[in-house]
This record gives sequence, C-alpha cells and structure tokens, in this order.
Amino acid sequence: ENHAGDATRRRATRNRIQQAAEDIDEFLAERPNVQVGVIARTHWEMTQARQPAGTAVAVPETTTFRQMQHLDAVGAANPPEDRDEAVFQTIPVRMNGSTEVQLTFNVQGLRAILGLPSHNAMGSGIFSAFVPPPEPEEGIEDVDHQED
Repeated sequence: ENHAGDATRRRATRNRIQQAAEDIDEFLAERPNVQVGVIARTHWEMTQARQPAGTAVAVPETTTFRQMQHLDAVGAANPPEDRDEAVFQTIPVRMNGSTEVQLTFNVQGLRAILGLPSHNAMGSGIFSAFVPPPEPEEGIEDVDHQED
C-alpha cells in the first residue's frame, strides 16, 4: 500500500465515517455494476474516512480490500444456517472473589453492548470449518530468528 500521503491522513471519526458511507452510497448508486459486500464495505468506509478532505471516492485497489472482498464472497457462498439460538444464556460469574453466581444474559443485547456482530462468527460461516494446522511431532530449529 502507498504510505506516501500518511502525513495528510485524518482520524476516522464517527462523523467522517458517516460522511464516507454517504459518499460511497452515492458512488455505488452511479455504478450499479460495482458490487461490494458488508465486510469490504466497512473497510472501504474506514479507509475513505481517513483520506484527506476532498479526496474523490474510488474503489480501493489494496490487497486488504481484495481480502475483504474474498471474505464477503466466501460468506455469500456459505451463508450461516438458520439456528434457534437461545435468546438468553446463563453463565457462572464470580465478582470480587465471591462465590459463583449464575447470571442470565440476553445474548443479542450483550453482543450489541460489546460491539460484536449479531451472529456467532466462529459457529457458522467462514470460520466454522477452520482446523488449525497440526503441530510438528518433533521440535524444529528456528533458523529464521537466530542471530548471526
């Protein structure tokens, strides 16, 4: 990515992100052939909000944006299954070293308060089939980080 203009970039404040979203809406309305998913769109809004004032809206040509588009495509190809997720879940909690207390939470409300997506990203969709690579049976010498 080009970092030459980093000195003129701005902080992505709430107002700038909102303005970037509106600018992107106008840009996409004029170009119905441009398709952007939710993940890529969110990234685009953040990067557009950081651009210097008056920067024209254009589809990002960065590797990160292409990765976000890929995640959107994978998500569209494998939509989450409809699940009957319990509205309330009870979990054990200890406060200030007290004995364990069972607290019941509204799952959607808790996700909203914590700023999390309204779905379980690990339970379905893109990451549900992720299997970490196996660890080697024997220790391997780390030659990449040895001092010369």
